[in-house]
Amino acid sequence: MNIDKVTTFIALSERKAMLAAELDEVRRALDELEPILIEQFADDGIRHINLNGHTVYVQAQLWASPVDGDYERACDALEQSGLSEFVGRRFNSQTLSAWVREHVRDERGDYPEQIDEHLPIAFLGSIKAEKKWSVRVRKSEGKGRR
Repeated sequence: MNIDKVTTFIALSERKAMLAAELDEVRRALDELEPILIEQFADDGIRHINLNGHTVYVQAQLWASPVDGDYERACDALEQSGLSEFVGRRFNSQTLSAWVREHVRDERGDYPEQIDEHLPIAFLGSIKAEKKWSVRVRKSEGKGRR
């Protein structure tokens, strides 16, 4: 076992977690500032400002979405309007994967080698399930090997 590579992996994992936390803080700060700046731009009647080599501007975008989150009604309206290309059957991969994990897991919590044999026959050729291995890091209670 190359301990240097494991040590590097741990250090990078810790840095990734730190950067993710920092990015979350930056996103929260930006989310707080944005409505304030939009209001200031509107109050001052300006669309952009040049400052410190940057142009800061306000941009409007138009977004369409279902009324009251009623996707079924929205899909019907799209189809009736001749826009059926916007409507499609979909499923949530994360939810399906969770179902598969629960469905094939044995009493010890392990997965079988031949996963497809434990899935509904209708899945054959349409839905695959495969193990994906990854290396993870977590803080341990005691001192580990160095």
